[in-house]
Amino acid sequence: MFIDSEAPMNDCIWETYSALVWATALTTEVYRDTGFIMQFMRHNQADFLQQKTQINHQKKLWAAMVDFHVHLVPMWNTDWSLVLSVQYAWINYWQTIPAASWRTDAGNVTIPLLWADQYKHLVKDLLTNVPAPANETPSSIFLIKITRVPASDTYEWTKDHWTASANVWILFVDAHVPTERFWGPLY
Repeated sequence: MFIDSEAPMNDCIWETYSALVWATALTTEVYRDTGFIMQFMRHNQADFLQQKTQINHQKKLWAAMVDFHVHLVPMWNTDWSLVLSVQYAWINYWQTIPAASWRTDAGNVTIPLLWADQYKHLVKDLLTNVPAPANETPSSIFLIKITRVPASDTYEWTKDHWTASANVWILFVDAHVPTERFWGPLY
């Protein structure tokens, strides 16, 4: 039996939930003149989105998640910072899920945005080296909540179409995890 200790990173697939039933919701509208419907965070409210995923079954158990990042597109050309609050939690198979105290508050992440970043697909780290949960199994679930922090956020410029305050397009979030296979490396 061969276990590749130098196996490559592998993405996980995420199921996205926005705050559609809460006080603030991501703004859903057409991206520029493309006809594609996208979700945007507004600069003047604490928009949030939640993600949940079952980690790839080929993840090396008990190994840290290498990184977790957001793919986004700034809609205005200015040198300011986007601030996101990050909370996460693990749920293991057959585990009793406790109340809010079981989640980890990773704090605020400041994402500098540059003048030249307007309409560019950017990838920005939110978490690095997230420890694996105790008693991790191949069916462990990772939950994350990302909230825009308008009180700390300086990226307040408005875009020139549709909802002016909806100035950051959130494409998706994903994670990279170390993987292994019993029959050889995963490529």
